[in-house]
Amino acid sequence: AQTLTINKADTAFTHTIQYTVGSASGTIATKTSAVNVNWTPPLSLAAQNTTGKTLSCKLTLTTYSGSTAVGTSEITISLTIPSSTAPTVTAAYEPVNSLPDAFDGLYVQGKSRVKASYTATGKYGASIKNFVSTINGKATTHTESTITSEVITKSGAVSVLVKATDSRGYSTTEA
Repeated sequence: AQTLTINKADTAFTHTIQYTVGSASGTIATKTSAVNVNWTPPLSLAAQNTTGKTLSCKLTLTTYSGSTAVGTSEITISLTIPSSTAPTVTAAYEPVNSLPDAFDGLYVQGKSRVKASYTATGKYGASIKNFVSTINGKATTHTESTITSEVITKSGAVSVLVKATDSRGYSTTEA
């Protein structure tokens, strides 16, 4: 959220404030007499930078005396793309082994592998850069949405985590 402060030269003047971010633009206020204008940039502006965490935003203030425009001024500010734009990720796991049918669906120490399948989606135009899968204590970085682990060497519960990172550098971890 931003509070835009207008230094008025005359109390009778009104002002229109517009923004431009990349190819997106819009109007924040039209012929307002307010000195302070609250503005929360729309999250959709994040699509104007799919590889970074900031945006350059040009604000244009047009001053009116009645219905006549009497001046224009511009300022450029930086907007931060929030971490709430991190990707979404879901995971599914299944055992992979060559054991008799009686062991289907089971993980067996020293015999089974874990096949992990991920679905990840970047938000506001970001793409998925990579995954880091941690299976049975071993972390592997990969770009594919499916990975099969080495043979499980530990007994008991086996932890499996995935971290999906988008093209902006934001990430989400799913257990």
